[in-house]
Amino acid sequence: MLHGAFSLQPGLAAGIIFISQGADGLSMPDAEGNLPDALARYLAGLADPDPMRRYRAAEALGRLRDPGAVEGLVRALDDTDWRVRYKAAWALGTIGDMRAYRPLEHHMQDPVDGVQEMIREALDRLRRGGG
Repeated sequence: MLHGAFSLQPGLAAGIIFISQGADGLSMPDAEGNLPDALARYLAGLADPDPMRRYRAAEALGRLRDPGAVEGLVRALDDTDWRVRYKAAWALGTIGDMRAYRPLEHHMQDPVDGVQEMIREALDRLRRGGG
């Protein structure tokens, strides 16, 4: 479960929802919708020792839909926590960058059925043209 309030930030494309800064310590775009630090902060969040922070970082990266997140999310497919792997697969499918296709295929044998299902969904999204 995600913590923190959800809000649509002014100046951003309609429909993109961001997680406001909260107990997870991740920062969000400012009131004008500027994102200079968001991608870097969320990518750094993927390396946090707390698995729920890594999960929330992967969630936020998917919502950003920035192709610059693909490499970090691909690495997160190897996370020790299945929830992080699940959310990384979701985020990669949401971003829709074909660079994620082979890494997702490589991880189809994840030991957790739910992660395998999310990987299948992400691959389907990529085959249909992404996000």
